[in-house]
Amino acid sequence: PRSLDSFMVHLMNRMIWLGICLLWLCSACTGGFRTNQEQQSDDCFSSCNESVDTACSYFYYLWGTSTEHERRYDEAVEAYEKALVCDVTAKHVMWKLAVLLVKTDRKQQAMEWVREIISIDPNDIKARILLARLYSAVGEIKSAVEVAESILDIESCNVSALLMLSSLYVQKGEYGEAEKVLKSLVKSKTDAYLGYHYLSILYRELRYFDKALDAIKEALALNWSVSLALDAGELLEYLEHHEQAIEMYRRILEDDVDNKRARLRLAAVLEFLERYDEAMKLYQYLLDDDQHDDIARRRLISILLKTDESDRAVEELKELREYTKEVRKVDFTIGRIYLETGRHDEAVELFSRMVKDDPELETAHYLLALAQYENGNRGEAEKLLKKIKPSGEVYEDSVLLRARMMQDENDFSGAEGLLKENIENEDARELSFYVVLASLYVKQEKLELANDLFKEAIAKFPDNPKVFFEYGMLLDRIGEMDGAVESMEKVLALTPEDPFALNYVGYVWADKGINLDTALRYIKKAVVLRPTDGFIRDSLGWVYFKRGDFEKAASELEKAVEIEPDDPTILDHQGDAYLNLGKIEQAREAYERSIELQKDEEKKEVIRGKIELLSSSDDKVPDSTP
Repeated sequence: PRSLDSFMVHLMNRMIWLGICLLWLCSACTGGFRTNQEQQSDDCFSSCNESVDTACSYFYYLWGTSTEHERRYDEAVEAYEKALVCDVTAKHVMWKLAVLLVKTDRKQQAMEWVREIISIDPNDIKARILLARLYSAVGEIKSAVEVAESILDIESCNVSALLMLSSLYVQKGEYGEAEKVLKSLVKSKTDAYLGYHYLSILYRELRYFDKALDAIKEALALNWSVSLALDAGELLEYLEHHEQAIEMYRRILEDDVDNKRARLRLAAVLEFLERYDEAMKLYQYLLDDDQHDDIARRRLISILLKTDESDRAVEELKELREYTKEVRKVDFTIGRIYLETGRHDEAVELFSRMVKDDPELETAHYLLALAQYENGNRGEAEKLLKKIKPSGEVYEDSVLLRARMMQDENDFSGAEGLLKENIENEDARELSFYVVLASLYVKQEKLELANDLFKEAIAKFPDNPKVFFEYGMLLDRIGEMDGAVESMEKVLALTPEDPFALNYVGYVWADKGINLDTALRYIKKAVVLRPTDGFIRDSLGWVYFKRGDFEKAASELEKAVEIEPDDPTILDHQGDAYLNLGKIEQAREAYERSIELQKDEEKKEVIRGKIELLSSSDDKVPDSTP
């Protein structure tokens, strides 16, 4: 018996001789060798023996398959075309050629061969599906729809055709037609799952998220899958059904304990709900499995910073530094933590190293200056800050820090001179310089100068909502409430979604007992934008109080106290709400706590007066001080 190698050599020799014979045979028919194009127009092969034609076609088919495998695509295309000259009815060769032409981005040529396949076999659904896809790929959507519909004429419940047709209708913007097609698929006993799945995708595209969720739930009931369950979980998150999302992710992890995406999403939801201990355990689980899991480590660091575990956050950042490409960003983060937590010596050491490594790194110069100043080295800080150029990205911060240093030493004239110098320099001018200078004027009771300065700032920055906001805050500080509200309304004209301006205007109106319907609308909008802001929540409780809805007022004020437990004004408001509900002891507790925290003696006296009234028979509701 021959070895495998010798057998293959023998086989190849046979194939070569067969090719030579075929070429001779075709030459005999044509009177000599012809080009491929000439051969296609020649009738020789139709007169040759059928078995010879088949052998010829098979030879070139093998040649094409071999060269395609070797990625010699042009040779493969030529070989397949020669195979089809030998046998013009070889559908399998046409298919190989069409697929190769698609692969090499020759879609128009591919379509010609696919149409040829369909002309030979009109019931070839596979070919029609490919043709529809090709039409879609070249932007001929109408033709693609016609082909997809022709498939359904042959096989009315063809799933691929239905899904494709729905996709094509979406491309045309005919969403209603797409929905009809998918709903017809839903009625199928075997493929209803796919119908619901693609309906959910369609509804998400249309932003009908509740419908999308219903469709996904139907799909999962028919055929549970991890990938679809993940989609459902993320949709539940978007719709703020957080507990259902948690349940979904936990079920996924029961089936697939190592599913990283599900674990990350579960951790993210728990983090959003401020269930930090649970979230950290999930991130730590991922890090135990892979110490280089960048996402898990960064999220863990974020939670550690939120929960004031700065030492552990630094250790995690040092671990991240060992393998990340963003070493500089990590160093900046560590340095800022050092600054925020009073570890000034370590901050100086870190930023000094960064400046030494890159003398042009102005952000490091600024942070080193800040660290030096906090460490008591004002002269060194001043030198570093003066090196920062007006064109630098931290120049604004450097000027503000220099002005702050001067103010801390009561050098108000020096701070004023520095800020004025930069205001007059068009290339260096920033709105913040106006704000800080105005604040300096207010401290020195130069109110007219502060007012004039803001008018100049408004002229320079007429489209910047911040200038109107800051001006409003200045007017508030000096007791010009009507002017402050007017300025805040200008903020809202430029940025209607500004939660702080909405809150300010709404609260002032509520406190005055005017425009209560609009005030409620404004503050509700602010709460949506900043749901965890205790002061905005207090405003919502206060507007309810002013409207006489004491139950809602008490409910919102309880939430505000939960977020900001040490604010005397919120506690004062809470006492008023409890008093109007007849909850005398709870009102007393709120007032007493407010007095403990209140620093303004006049306000303390007002609250003491309320406590005295609690034991009297007069149940008139006392006014609360804002």
